[in-house]
Amino acid sequence: MRTAMPHHLAQTRCRWLGVLCALVAAASATGRAADGRGEDWPQWRGPRGDGTWNGPALPETFPARGVRPLWRRPVGGGDAGVVSADGRVYTLDRQETPEEVERVLCFDSRSGDLLWAHAWPAAYRGLQHGNGPRAAPTLSGGRLYALGALGRLCCLDAVTGRLF
Repeated sequence: MRTAMPHHLAQTRCRWLGVLCALVAAASATGRAADGRGEDWPQWRGPRGDGTWNGPALPETFPARGVRPLWRRPVGGGDAGVVSADGRVYTLDRQETPEEVERVLCFDSRSGDLLWAHAWPAAYRGLQHGNGPRAAPTLSGGRLYALGALGRLCCLDAVTGRLF
């Protein structure tokens, strides 16, 4: 089944990180639609860049109390999207204390455990809309590409977080 992920859900990571994981955790375990679990979400707007996802059939109605998140984790400021593949969930954020940095974060999709983080200094001095990174990371060929709000582009090993 091909299902459209609403644009506002793909871009609002702080409130929806756990809910998104509840919907795609099964997909990120294998990355294949053929097994009934769904496919990975490796970039902004999904695997084809069009906001669609080949996944299991969604229920006709959701519980009255809403979808129960699998997990929640606090993240810093920003509007970066969330991507998921191979049992991992990635996003970017900004921390202001103890020092001002931008970070790429990698979480286990089932438990929500932080697997790794990569940070770099980022002084936002007067940056308009300076709450944090805005771009979703992109996965390709085992590498994660991340662009910070100040223009820093990094390429990381998607499994270890090692900088290339």
